[in-house]
Amino acid sequence: MSYMPENSAIKVDRNLEEALKNASHEEIKELLKDAAVEQRIAVREWDQSIVTPVNPGTDPKAYARAIVIDGTKHIVSGASEIELEKAVGDLYRAQLQPAATTTEQPARDTSTGRFTSQAEPSVSQETKDALQLQFQLGQISASEYLEKSGSISDYLEKAGIPLDLLRDSV
Repeated sequence: MSYMPENSAIKVDRNLEEALKNASHEEIKELLKDAAVEQRIAVREWDQSIVTPVNPGTDPKAYARAIVIDGTKHIVSGASEIELEKAVGDLYRAQLQPAATTTEQPARDTSTGRFTSQAEPSVSQETKDALQLQFQLGQISASEYLEKSGSISDYLEKAGIPLDLLRDSV
């Protein structure tokens, strides 16, 4: 069987063909070794002049690495070694940056432990105290005090009547 470019293990492209045209026999050997390593047909050993063929099918399809950060194991993978290193860098960058969005737990009423409505923002105790003082001094009316302090919604929630369900039923 004759060896033609069609049945060669090393695929010759235009750049390699141009390099081979005017090369000496020693340069041709080195060019073909380099091409075999680039095409993952062979690997260089500890001595760079030694090239060992790779068995077909043993070339890795993907690269992966396990990284432990703060006791959590992360598996990072990539199609090539360069993509793997980029993925590792992205993982470390993501771990070092604080999360952009945090999921907030709904607020709870301190006396009952029930969730408060998201539609009605809870009034701080300092604001309630200030409103109560204004009401006692006659600076605001009773209806203004009840509206701004949220006392009615607090009373209904303590009584076990969710404000959202009351709105829906009315």
